[in-house]
Amino acid sequence: ARWIERLDAERDDLRAVLDLELADAPETAGRLAGLLWPFWSRRGAYHEARIRLERAVALADRMTPAVRVGVLTGAGVLAFLQCDYLLAASRLEDALRLNHELDDRRGVATVLQRLGSIAREQGRYEDARRQHERSQAVWEELDDRSGVAASLDYLGFVAWLEGDTARAEELGARAL
Repeated sequence: ARWIERLDAERDDLRAVLDLELADAPETAGRLAGLLWPFWSRRGAYHEARIRLERAVALADRMTPAVRVGVLTGAGVLAFLQCDYLLAASRLEDALRLNHELDDRRGVATVLQRLGSIAREQGRYEDARRQHERSQAVWEELDDRSGVAASLDYLGFVAWLEGDTARAEELGARAL
């Protein structure tokens, strides 16, 4: 909460830095945008976030893969939150490839969860289940109980949408 308050207080300065640095120092601006997208998301500033992230995506070829993956992930998540599933999937597939290249297992698991959410929202429940199961497997490899719980929760949501309330309850209980 303290960090969100601090970022709120510095919002105008952050915008100015992003606008100034994007053309001259895309690596710096990309790193900042990649770190700020969760803040923008929590604040409901989807439109602003998407504009800034898409500007960064346009210069992603001038960023290192580690910075580019944060920009692509943020752009994909924000597009998903605004129901632009086609763009969201494209950005997240690119992020998934980069996470594999970087051998970032946590990044892989996170992006798989997001891709599963897109499939779920499109009613492609089998695909959603497969992505969430893949994500869960990676979280288990990492011994990340929160990640496993999130995957179980997403799987329960898919089961519920399919009308399998017994399975949804089981998965929800395991997530808890």
